[in-house]
Amino acid sequence: MTPGTIFSYFFFGILAAGNIAVVFGRKKKYPHTFLSTLFYYVLLFSVGNFATRIMLKTLLRVIDLSEWQMAKFSGFNFVFALWPLAIISMFLMIKFVNEMLGKKVSARFKWIYFSGWGFYCAAALLFFLHLLNSREIQFHDFIVNFMMVELADMAGIVIRFCTMAYLVNRSREIKDMAKRQAFMGFGILWFLGLLVFNVGGVHLAISGSIVIFLSISYILPPLLYLNRYLKKEIREHPSLEEKGTTLQQVFDEYCISKREQEVIDLISRGRSNLEISNQLFISLSTVKLHIHSIYRKLNIKNRVQLSNFIRNSIKN
Repeated sequence: MTPGTIFSYFFFGILAAGNIAVVFGRKKKYPHTFLSTLFYYVLLFSVGNFATRIMLKTLLRVIDLSEWQMAKFSGFNFVFALWPLAIISMFLMIKFVNEMLGKKVSARFKWIYFSGWGFYCAAALLFFLHLLNSREIQFHDFIVNFMMVELADMAGIVIRFCTMAYLVNRSREIKDMAKRQAFMGFGILWFLGLLVFNVGGVHLAISGSIVIFLSISYILPPLLYLNRYLKKEIREHPSLEEKGTTLQQVFDEYCISKREQEVIDLISRGRSNLEISNQLFISLSTVKLHIHSIYRKLNIKNRVQLSNFIRNSIKN
């Protein structure tokens, strides 16, 4: 391996680490649920890209494989490394986009998504086992392998583009102008990054290094663009960050009613819905309505996120 190649791989590793660091910093600083999911997406995407595109290429440079062994090695990588990572990372993308829009990924969609990809991976696994049992690779094996890879790549491209198009389209419904512009800009930049990578990188780029660079770096512009909105949000809602913030200031900022504050206090003490109902002398259905209202106002989904929100919002 040449010094230039080693330097390139080192540079790509730094770039991948930079992606992770940028999102991790935003996740720690701003109390938004979608930032946690975005962090896990970027972590898996960056590490997966670096591992599958660089580490495996490095391994292939070191070991000398025959054409038959290469096909089997590629099949192993495809079935057990590349596409499981891609399937999970694409779902995380769908999840964080829905969280940005204040929506949930439905159980039906999850079932369809993972069932569909599970069927595909099962077919890929069967084909891989067929290759393992074959003494030589036939021409039709190359055709099937090509078709399976191309179909999976095409499906992945469609999912990624449609997810960002969905974000841009749904962002138009957001009433807050600054938030609407930030989320639309984020989606548009991500969409353009996908376009540059998939068209300019994969199909037009001659150098493999350019493809690797684009695959890791195209998510940075939308992340940096979104950071502008997050900084502005902190300036306009200083109770989220300023030192000396009280719990009451957080409640006032998010229009949490007195009764909802009482519910939050009891939740923080580990009380169940039934215990809250008995202690506040209200019905169980009313307790659930208050909790739903609290989650909606704070853009959270469960008690763990409520606890994290309160802890992150208050600075001593």
